[in-house]
Amino acid sequence: MSYDGTKSRTSAETIMDFLDGFNEKSTMQSVPGLGPTSEQNFAEQKINMPQQLLGKYLLFIHDKATQDEVNQNYYNWVKEHNPNVNAHTITFAVAHLADKLGLLTYKD
Repeated sequence: MSYDGTKSRTSAETIMDFLDGFNEKSTMQSVPGLGPTSEQNFAEQKINMPQQLLGKYLLFIHDKATQDEVNQNYYNWVKEHNPNVNAHTITFAVAHLADKLGLLTYKD
């Protein structure tokens, strides 16, 4: 399945709240689309903080990677570890966080 940001099941307001509120105390469940089951699945992968989700996203960036490739690879990784989650929403949120922090430009 292909990543498609328009399939994110979250509102613009929720994304903005996540981006504006992101800090060192942010919790996994502050990430749009991520609930208790997903949090547990990620914990099994030793990912317990949204900063680690962002770090994983950044690992898909390399000098020849396009934004679409980075998003698709991250989406695939999320689906691999959380097959029943809306990976579009998590990818959309984390990609926009990377953009807000100036790490990768997100273009709709």
